[in-house]
Amino acid sequence: MNRTFCRLILLFSFVALLTCSFNIKIVSAEKGAAYIDEVSGEVSVKLAGGVKTVAAFANMPLSQGDQILTGDDGSAKIRVAKPESVSTIGPDSRVSIAKLDRKAARSKFSLKLWTGSMWNSVNALSAGDEAVVETPGARLNVRGTNFLVRVQADGTLSVFAASGLVEADLTTKSSSGDASILVAPTQQLIAFPANLPRELHNALTIVDVEELVKQSNPFILKAIIASTSAIITENNALIQSLQKDLNTNTQPVIERGGVESDIYISSQQDLQAYAANLNNFISNVAYEAVRASKLDSAELTRFIKEINRKIADSSQTVRLSGVDPINPLAGVNPMSAAEKEQERIRLEAVLKEIEQKQQLLQNDFKANVSLTLQQLTDLRNDLAAANQSILEKLQDDAEKRYIAQLSPEELAVYKKNKQQLVAGQLNTAAKPAVPAPVTSDSSSADPEITLVQTKTETGFNLSIHLKQFTGSSALYAAEFHFISDHSLVAGGSGARLLNNSYFSPANSTEALKTITGAMGSSPVMKTETIYAATQFGAASDVAISDGVLATIPFKVTGSGTLKLFYVKIVDSTGKAILELTDAAAGLPPVIVYSK
Repeated sequence: MNRTFCRLILLFSFVALLTCSFNIKIVSAEKGAAYIDEVSGEVSVKLAGGVKTVAAFANMPLSQGDQILTGDDGSAKIRVAKPESVSTIGPDSRVSIAKLDRKAARSKFSLKLWTGSMWNSVNALSAGDEAVVETPGARLNVRGTNFLVRVQADGTLSVFAASGLVEADLTTKSSSGDASILVAPTQQLIAFPANLPRELHNALTIVDVEELVKQSNPFILKAIIASTSAIITENNALIQSLQKDLNTNTQPVIERGGVESDIYISSQQDLQAYAANLNNFISNVAYEAVRASKLDSAELTRFIKEINRKIADSSQTVRLSGVDPINPLAGVNPMSAAEKEQERIRLEAVLKEIEQKQQLLQNDFKANVSLTLQQLTDLRNDLAAANQSILEKLQDDAEKRYIAQLSPEELAVYKKNKQQLVAGQLNTAAKPAVPAPVTSDSSSADPEITLVQTKTETGFNLSIHLKQFTGSSALYAAEFHFISDHSLVAGGSGARLLNNSYFSPANSTEALKTITGAMGSSPVMKTETIYAATQFGAASDVAISDGVLATIPFKVTGSGTLKLFYVKIVDSTGKAILELTDAAAGLPPVIVYSK
């Protein structure tokens, strides 16, 4: 009776939660508002002023201050009606709606890309309208532009323009303040904001399509190809303007707001070479996407057929064969080519030095973890005889709570069943071993444990993934011990961590405990996180063929490593199904994290 009542309360609570959620989320996107137009893979949104994230969905409205986060396989498309634009966000990205100011006379829209990649298609703006993409250390101003922005984990900024102009304002540490540069079609700006070149225009090169495709996921590549018609229209206007200057014996200059591009056109031959790059860019992307197995050839052929129907000039249609490669010198002033190459070499050296420092730091973390693990293992061996394991204590406490709610008759039955279970174990142990026939039962596969790390706003969630815990390997309780640097803290809002699909809340319990201190004589502070879960009462062993047992939230305050160094999983009789120590094979590899 009590259990049924509790389940009804839980059901009503869940319905109320859903109702509240839908009241917030399911609303039609206002005209001129920003909203998520399309979602693929893992995508979540952190609402402005909130701390929790919710799963993103198509037509989900967005407000100023909202953050969009994509997972390893996630992509999303953000659409804004005024100023009209579409932004396609790639995987492992974090994007904020920095400004969404909609008024009758003007509209201002700004996105901030903290990390990851984003393809942007911005239509021609009306007077007073403003479209901006911000990154750490840069502000990109656009008007009628198709461009790609990427911010790598080490802070490297990459901006590529397919059409239109991107004015990049980069914050510098010099006394001169900010530095501005204009990125013109086919140009790519690659810079490390913390170490900019003396002459910023030397960071501009002609796009490397092979590298662009390599670093882009299929969702973004299709978005680039889908923008073909708009790209052709804008670039045709640019070529006509440059041709007009040549016809009047005027040196063509691409500029906006007093900032000049370093695209160099001094003759008809220069213009033809530059125009060829503009016309061949999309075909090169499509060709390379198929060659690199980023897009399926048959599917892309059908997609391109639809794209080409919108293109009036057959010489500008997208092709997958007979494609002329991009000329890396078209539009480049021969006098500055050597300086651009020197800047490329300098930037490679800077980034390589940063990578080496990060690797040394990671190696140091791993060495400290290995030392601590040995000290921790020695300490556990010394205390093993005097202390109960966390799992055993958790099971004892759960059994006591279960027995306390039984009637005298139910208690008698429970004790009788327990005695029979123990007797059955003794009888089984006394019998001689008989070789079992070899079968092809899939449950004979070795149980397997993996850890899945998912980024969050404050750190990451760690999912304990179990595989092949079926048949005789079905589990009743489990215990996991992690060791990490002091910059990692487990825990959250006190919510249940166990997967209710496997362990019912009615007859299971869990414990999460952390211990921080220096191990042995080492001055380095380490944190041991212990997670244990068990069933109790009439619950039976649970089979998990492939699924998540529990998910532990971790808050990150710095850089370090996390390692699972001890596991014990038992069945309802107390028999160990799996027990792994740091010295044994089968434990997941060390996880390296950073803030």
